[in-house]
Amino acid sequence: RRDFATDDPGVSPVLAQVRQRWLARIAEGDLAESDSLDLLDAYGIATPSRRLSRSREDACLAAAAIGFPVVLKTAEHGIAHKTEAGGVHLDLRDGAAVAAAYDDLARRLGPAVLVQEMVGKGVEAALGAVN
Repeated sequence: RRDFATDDPGVSPVLAQVRQRWLARIAEGDLAESDSLDLLDAYGIATPSRRLSRSREDACLAAAAIGFPVVLKTAEHGIAHKTEAGGVHLDLRDGAAVAAAYDDLARRLGPAVLVQEMVGKGVEAALGAVN
């Protein structure tokens, strides 16, 4: 963290502000998946559309707003390996499918979910860091 806290004349003022805002956020503690995606967005790296939800109704509204198909993932704190926990439902194509997936995740893992745009085939990249 200290390596990035100094003023760097090669960094634009906009990026310097983004960096300072995110350094402060990171100092508060671990980032959730949605926070990490927001960080990438802040640096201009495209990520899928998404919305956090804590109810079946909100998840269905979020899916309709994002556009089908969508993915529903648990957003409960402490579940790092969502797939292994059975915390991901892919290719949900309508409100009924979203409602059923939400009910399953809420019952087993808790009510917080991330409704996310379903993206096409490609390369998935994961990044982890420890300070």
